[in-house]
Amino acid sequence: MSPDAEPSEAAVARVVRRRVATWIAPALLVAFACAQIAVSQTTELTAWKGGGFGMFANTDQQFSRFIYATGVTQGGRAVRLKLSFAPDDERLPRKIHSRVRTYPNESDLRWIARSLLSIRLIRDRADRRDTYRVPKAMDVDAPKHHYARLASVTLQMYAKRMDLAKSEVRAEPIGPHVTERAVEER
Repeated sequence: MSPDAEPSEAAVARVVRRRVATWIAPALLVAFACAQIAVSQTTELTAWKGGGFGMFANTDQQFSRFIYATGVTQGGRAVRLKLSFAPDDERLPRKIHSRVRTYPNESDLRWIARSLLSIRLIRDRADRRDTYRVPKAMDVDAPKHHYARLASVTLQMYAKRMDLAKSEVRAEPIGPHVTERAVEER
């Protein structure tokens, strides 16, 4: 083939396919990263999830988030709730806790609140304040007066943030604030 000859259609198609193949993966990665950045900036999705491109520039990961829970017992006493989520516990499964810490949303928080309303909680003996938690197998011998049912529960998701001006870590509320009340029995 002479230098002045036109390349065949097959040769042109091969070159085009090669160039498209070379640029398709980087283009998709850039598009995916831009979408993840947009979602993490406009919603409460942690920058570490949904692609994780923010992990190199952001300390907001799911492990720096927590649920602050308070309740009122059926006897009218305000209490703090210590939440523990276990993989094998159907009452408060770890999967939903992980999901709500990654992307706080009202439906998951309401599910947790309704679950807490349906469980007879036990006073946490390690904490002298009015703190209650979900009972464990070791609590079978606890006196009856250590148990309580909730009339209402309030949940709020918080994220630990670094205040550089004050050189301190503070908790900042994120996501929805949820309050559920027990259905009164007649």
